[in-house]
Amino acid sequence: MADAHALKSHVVTSHPDGISHTEQPVRFRAGDDEVFGILTEPSGPPRGIGVVLLNATSDRNRFLTRFARRLAAAGFHVLRFDYHGFGESSGPLTGKELKHAMITLTTLQEPFTQDFLGGVEELRRRGLQHIVVIGRCFGSRTALSGVKDIPDLRGIVLISLPMHSGGDAQHPTNRWALDEVRSAAQRGAGLRVLRGMLNPRRRQRWMRKIRTAAGQLLRRPAAGKDGQPTDWVAETVVESLREATSRHIPVMILFGREESTYRDFLQAQAGPLDFLKQTPDSVTVSLVDGPTNNLTNLTVQEDVMRLTQEWVESRVRVS
Repeated sequence: MADAHALKSHVVTSHPDGISHTEQPVRFRAGDDEVFGILTEPSGPPRGIGVVLLNATSDRNRFLTRFARRLAAAGFHVLRFDYHGFGESSGPLTGKELKHAMITLTTLQEPFTQDFLGGVEELRRRGLQHIVVIGRCFGSRTALSGVKDIPDLRGIVLISLPMHSGGDAQHPTNRWALDEVRSAAQRGAGLRVLRGMLNPRRRQRWMRKIRTAAGQLLRRPAAGKDGQPTDWVAETVVESLREATSRHIPVMILFGREESTYRDFLQAQAGPLDFLKQTPDSVTVSLVDGPTNNLTNLTVQEDVMRLTQEWVESRVRVS
């Protein structure tokens, strides 16, 4: 395969909203692996800021592609890439068991930190010293894991940030299963859920959630009551957010109003993340209607892109 660094021609396509953009393939090192990515370059005056987009473990939509092109149209250089072991990147194939371990964070570590830092170095190699990182779900944990290693980090966006320290029992979907089933019933969402049962993956997810909810109903009160312990909050999340706020790096944390991860965040704010309340100038918490952990709804995608872009353009400065 040809070295992408040697490619001189750029591929010019058209944004869905009619804005032209320029993209090129890139390859960079991440430890022993070679990571494949796409660099979307500004179509207008560049801001001199590089943006790294970090996806969830298994995105099945074009959110990152659309968002990269929108940010590039606003003057940002935007890099998105396949984690090692995924897509076009090298590395051992990521099997089902490891994927599940990553989704539930039972690995107790962030396995793609080197991929992220390699992407940052690629942008620096191209003259972009000022960096913004935008991560979604699992990608937001990866974003936090590299904070201490990036001296010129100018902004962090964390979308649907999971804060648990790892394992199925502490996964937000399981911790809040009873509340989610109750909420679906109260919203009259039963018919929609039944239609979703036709999809094997959704059926499996809902059956697991219903079983977990039944166990919670029988064994203990619903999660989230006053006085609930917060020992499930990952120390790495607390330490990285403390590092960012101590360095006055602007942080945006974005959730869907009804998401279990948002309930986790509110609970954590009353415990180990209480210091965030003392840093309103550094930390912005934004909410949208609809789930941000699985961006299959185009309306929610638009809301997330709009709020994030407005925040980046207003808060990220190059001195």
